[in-house]
Amino acid sequence: MVAAVEDLKGRDFTRVADWSGPELERVLDLADELKDKQKRREPHQLLPGRSLGMIFQKPSTRTRVSFEVGIVQLGGRAFTSPPAIYNSAAARRSKTPRRFCPATSTRS
Repeated sequence: MVAAVEDLKGRDFTRVADWSGPELERVLDLADELKDKQKRREPHQLLPGRSLGMIFQKPSTRTRVSFEVGIVQLGGRAFTSPPAIYNSAAARRSKTPRRFCPATSTRS
């Protein structure tokens, strides 16, 4: 499992077209493996101590909860920008969490 992650480390998944067929297969195989481990209640902390900064243009409970649960299952922690940040400029919103969090997710 770790070998499949190591060679994809640092890659962003913003468009399917940026990934080759074999890379997508490895990511989906890893996802299947992690889901199976979760069903068996086996620990699978690939991101221990890591932080995920989440930025939402509009409140999105379902997305926020799914990302929070996912990062916790992987051993990390989630941070949601407070509402005051939603009102600042979009560029500034995205740069601030990226300075402090190794991973960010955004949803408009």
